[in-house]
Amino acid sequence: YEDQLAESFDDCLDVFYKKRKEGFENIKSYKEDLIAQAEKLSLSEEWNKASDEMNQLMQQWKSAGVIGKEEDDALWEAFQKARQVFFDRKKQHWEEMQTKFEHARQIKQELIEKAASLRDCEDWKKTSEQYRKLMDEWKEAGSAGKAYEDQLWNAFQEHRQAFYDRR
Repeated sequence: YEDQLAESFDDCLDVFYKKRKEGFENIKSYKEDLIAQAEKLSLSEEWNKASDEMNQLMQQWKSAGVIGKEEDDALWEAFQKARQVFFDRKKQHWEEMQTKFEHARQIKQELIEKAASLRDCEDWKKTSEQYRKLMDEWKEAGSAGKAYEDQLWNAFQEHRQAFYDRR
């Protein structure tokens, strides 16, 4: 009877370990798919959309389960590497945008000062032409960033409008 119980127990263990192995293989395959998705996203330049998708991948990763420290660590390293590539690129893009915004802010601040200096001129034709040139330079300068654009524009427009109102 003991031999029969031992054999039955061994059969149950075989079934358990087979299902466990299948589960680990499914988890591994799922995580490999998440890594592939993260690697694809790491090349995206749709920063907000890709960031949201990267965060979704992270949530999926957290809920995927574990397959053992050694394999999980290797998969995690690949997953995290793809995410880091994206977030490093995003940071670099943001820093470049901030530099462009700062440059545009400086240009626009100078244009505001020029517009202020022309505000009280009475050579209507020449000053109007100068304001047109300042407007062209304003457009060429690009965006100074959402936080500053309206404020700068209002200051610039105030000086232009004062001149045109007097005219």
